[in-house]
Amino acid sequence: MNNERLKKWALISEIVGGIAVVASLIFLIFEIKHNTSESQLNTQAIEISVYQDLISNIMSLNESIIEQGDFAKIVAKAEGGEKELSEVEMIRYGSHLMNLLRHGDMAYFQYNKKAIDEDRLRSILAIVEAKFRNEYARDLWERVKGRDAFIDEYISYLDKFFIEKRKNGTDPTVLTNE
Repeated sequence: MNNERLKKWALISEIVGGIAVVASLIFLIFEIKHNTSESQLNTQAIEISVYQDLISNIMSLNESIIEQGDFAKIVAKAEGGEKELSEVEMIRYGSHLMNLLRHGDMAYFQYNKKAIDEDRLRSILAIVEAKFRNEYARDLWERVKGRDAFIDEYISYLDKFFIEKRKNGTDPTVLTNE
């Protein structure tokens, strides 16, 4: 009789153990789903933060034009096609353009790290491209490309982007070499 009782308790223990394993698996599945959702929310928060930083950066670049009347005149002069910028004006305008290129470079870096998607990258580069439609800016870009200021992949991506914009009719004067 003791043997029968022992077998009965062993069978009950196996059933309870099996139920505990199934319950643990169900709990684990719910935890994984919850962690995946949290991870997705964290990724979205990072993407939003990165994009806000990019927008903040471009806004601060634009503030220099808005707040400094003399600089706004330099930009208007350069973008209006005037070739006669003084040495100081060329330095200031060139620095502004380099800041825009750095801004695009940062967006490209974040795109490669999957912090922003390609649509966001292209919207940022559209701002850069809009400032590189005049002769002075295009000349600066050609000079910069020959140096180690930017990685080759960014240079290639930006060149293709400029050419694409020109082909799509955004501006027929943007970059002439293909």
